[in-house]
Amino acid sequence: MLYRIDDNRYFEDASEAGHFCENGSPIYYVDKAQGIRSYVVKMDGVSMGSNFIIDAANDQYLIGPATRGNTDCSSGGGYCRGDRLPYSTDAGRTWKRADALSPTAPVTVTGSLAYAIRPTGTVLSLDLTKPVPEMKDWQWRPDASFPPPLRKAPIDNIFHCTANGKE
Repeated sequence: MLYRIDDNRYFEDASEAGHFCENGSPIYYVDKAQGIRSYVVKMDGVSMGSNFIIDAANDQYLIGPATRGNTDCSSGGGYCRGDRLPYSTDAGRTWKRADALSPTAPVTVTGSLAYAIRPTGTVLSLDLTKPVPEMKDWQWRPDASFPPPLRKAPIDNIFHCTANGKE
């Protein structure tokens, strides 16, 4: 497992045995309680080990690890521009892409807001209810702390990978 939200919800590397944690490996989201297993993004070594937190109280809004824009680049796929943040507004059944600040920026989601912090310490938020969140939609939050307060802590607080694909 790459990241565990709770006992039933997690991200996994769906690579062939012996090829875990490699660039281009498919990352899937799993929710055992709801019977969901959905493709999120291709693994990007830049974002592995990133500070990545999903409020475990969230059951509708989720984020995946941000990646460089060209890892999911496909003709007509719409994923060929800049850094991308996978997100879901339907409990992980389907995944969309928003503009990300950086594939290495720490990111947290609580409620319908994703929060990221720049190296300067500036905290920004992105409303995931927007139809197609773009870079211009990241809003400066002078009053916000990072990470923002969580309603329920997840099991993991970092997106990580083990070479054998197991914990």
